Amino acid sequence: MSSDWFWDVDRQVAVRVDNAGRHDLLIGPYASQADAEVWMPSTTWTARSASDADDDWVDVNSAYD
Repeated sequence: MSSDWFWDVDRQVAVRVDNAGRHDLLIGPYASQADAEVWMPSTTWTARSASDADDDWVDVNSAYD
């Protein structure tokens, strides 16, 4: 059983992945139910620097600039 929690956007409730609805409507994973219920981006996400960028990422729109 998974200990990761997700926010189920469709049902508007924190769930474990085993009890989730459609998987394309989940936000997470989070370490706890409380963290999933407050699903705003964590400081880990917002504190990323430009050097953390994915080197394999290709911006398809950049060809039009």
